[in-house]
Amino acid sequence: MRGKSRWLKILSVLVIVAILVASVLRGKVFFSESDEFIEKILSGESQNFSEEQLATYEIDINKELTHLKSRKDLEKIYFALGKIAALQGNYESSTNYLLNAASFITGRHQPIDALIYETLATNYLVLDDVENGYLYFEEANNVIFQLKNSPLAISFYQQFAKGLTEYTDHTTFPIYLLSEAIQLTRDEEQKVILMKQLAEVYDINGLKDLAVSELTRALNMSVSLHNKELQLQLMNHLIRFYFGAHQYEETEEMLKNYFSIASDDPKENYDMLWHWLQVQYFLHGYEGFENGLSKLAKKYPEVVEEEKEYIEWFIAFNRAYFLMLEGKYEESEAYLKEAELIKNRENVSPVVSELIEMVRLDLSYRTKASDINFTERYQQLLAKMYFTPDTSGIMHHVMPQILARLLELGDYETVYQYTSRLRDPLDQELDAINALRDMIQKSAQREMQFNTSFSRVVIKYGGYVMATLFGIGLAYGAYRYNVYLATLKKRVKDSGKTDTLTRTLTKKALYEQLESEMDPDKNYYFLLMDINDFKLYNQDFGYLAGDRVLVEISHLLKEVFPDAAISRHSGHHFIIVLKDVEEHAVIEKVTFILEAIKQSQTISAKREITCCVGISKGHIKNTIDIDEYINLATIKLNISKQRGKGIYTL
Repeated sequence: MRGKSRWLKILSVLVIVAILVASVLRGKVFFSESDEFIEKILSGESQNFSEEQLATYEIDINKELTHLKSRKDLEKIYFALGKIAALQGNYESSTNYLLNAASFITGRHQPIDALIYETLATNYLVLDDVENGYLYFEEANNVIFQLKNSPLAISFYQQFAKGLTEYTDHTTFPIYLLSEAIQLTRDEEQKVILMKQLAEVYDINGLKDLAVSELTRALNMSVSLHNKELQLQLMNHLIRFYFGAHQYEETEEMLKNYFSIASDDPKENYDMLWHWLQVQYFLHGYEGFENGLSKLAKKYPEVVEEEKEYIEWFIAFNRAYFLMLEGKYEESEAYLKEAELIKNRENVSPVVSELIEMVRLDLSYRTKASDINFTERYQQLLAKMYFTPDTSGIMHHVMPQILARLLELGDYETVYQYTSRLRDPLDQELDAINALRDMIQKSAQREMQFNTSFSRVVIKYGGYVMATLFGIGLAYGAYRYNVYLATLKKRVKDSGKTDTLTRTLTKKALYEQLESEMDPDKNYYFLLMDINDFKLYNQDFGYLAGDRVLVEISHLLKEVFPDAAISRHSGHHFIIVLKDVEEHAVIEKVTFILEAIKQSQTISAKREITCCVGISKGHIKNTIDIDEYINLATIKLNISKQRGKGIYTL
């Protein structure tokens, strides 16, 4: 018995050792290159791959494909090759690999299924096929929801939002995607990065106040995280926002904070130095600019010597620019020639060359040179600046100056074209993607409804069955493409017409409607309404409460002006255009709505809301007339605001 017991113990030990050895061997022998690559993708390392690493993985995984013994691994291998191609920028090749991978999806490897669909979704955005992008977005989101995998969802929403903003005109849906990702993440540093991305999307949509608020919150979090790099990035964005809004005191304060933690190498901070000098000039005049230069010389005494030639150009150019603004044209000319000489010796960027060209052209314009076609030259310069990559953001602040000059020259058409590009949000996909937004925000309810709906069960599971039958699968695919995608395409086409929140017209749609219905014999009234102290309301009660106020006011406007063209403009402004009405009727309705807003128990529930209105009137003969009447209404609105609250001016 003792001998038998000893042998049982030995056998048990051998079994345990065998299991451990098998586990190690499985990790070393059976863990393939494609497995390793996918593990890194799932852990979020895809952004850190070098070109050499990707090339090595591509070679090794192709070898793995060549020696493949089981078809069950084709899904992961085709996915890995497709993802590598996408990271290398070969999107068509990537899509071909991924479609092959998708044909092997069985639901057994759901994380890989989700990665296939999400990469296809972003690929199609890059390839300018938005319909398929949304189609695979929905497929990926379905799988991710089933997995209940928050990190996967966060990564997917972030990447898809980036794809929409970089490659399409669909700039509203990313707000919902990034907001959802921010709610899902528990990593504070990742949350800051997402908030920064959300602020950039707000900016693209013209929601400047929301962008600044999001950046400020993100900056406070980055300070608590002691992340210096993130702090600098966020302060850089805030400086540009404040400067663009002419809030020079706030810009100066943020610049001081920026320089307190930034590197001592001026070459890394020339864009911020440029903003610093601009602020000193606008706050303190030319003397303030010279004092700013003196402070910079004290801050960078040693580095200035090392980068002497570039610093000399920087100082000469800025002196030429500000002396020109002061009207000291001869002195400006001398410094401009110095900057041009240094530029010719230095290998400078296109941004620098175009800034010098702008000052040279402005100087010629101010001194009334007679041998230059200024309209043509400013048009050419504007076109070059618009297409010049500008990481510093300087062009964003310079281009409006050129537009103002073209306006003086009477080139209304160019000004209209570029103003719409620079200021107006791009065409929106709002109607087409509302269902997708609801799918994300109400996914629990959606899944319950899906499970209880016979037709949805048939579609969901019938698709898997039909996929096994080649002929029926093709029929199903054709049906889905021709019906679902055709419907989505129509929605996308029509989506740019309404504001997602208030369901009023976008400004672009307003212009299009007025242009299409233009009647030069009829009299038009343009009403520009502004909600007083709305920024403070948002700060006190939150942006959701502010959104509710906007929605309720839009409903009231539609009731009072049922035949008007109503557009939401610049966040908390509304433009109302009335055609062929009597003046006393306009005044009566404006008086009524100002009082109704103030007395409304829903609009003024938290605090009394008042508005001011500016009114202009006249006949519309062309698009420029529309601009002029809106500008005139803006002037009248400012007069109303100076007179008090709840005031209109005609």
